[in-house]
Amino acid sequence: ILDAVLNVKIFQAREKQMDMVCYVVGDLSEIDGMEMGSILFNLLDNAIEATRQNKKVEKKIICNINKEEGATEIFIKNSMSYNYIKNTTF
Repeated sequence: ILDAVLNVKIFQAREKQMDMVCYVVGDLSEIDGMEMGSILFNLLDNAIEATRQNKKVEKKIICNINKEEGATEIFIKNSMSYNYIKNTTF
């Protein structure tokens, strides 16, 4: 399921002239494929939409999935036109 989701999203990104790379590290065979697929599908949909709205020439999405010591980490990074993070002083 993970492979299918990644391939569909890579195809959709490329149709929209976006570069998308995915790295998967570790044994994910113990993870519920439907649950992981649903989460990943939603995250990548959001990244593709945000990148589509990007005014920059470079439109890139990087997806890292890492399984290590019983924990699974999903990291998705996409290019954007401006910084959403505001500096806040406490």
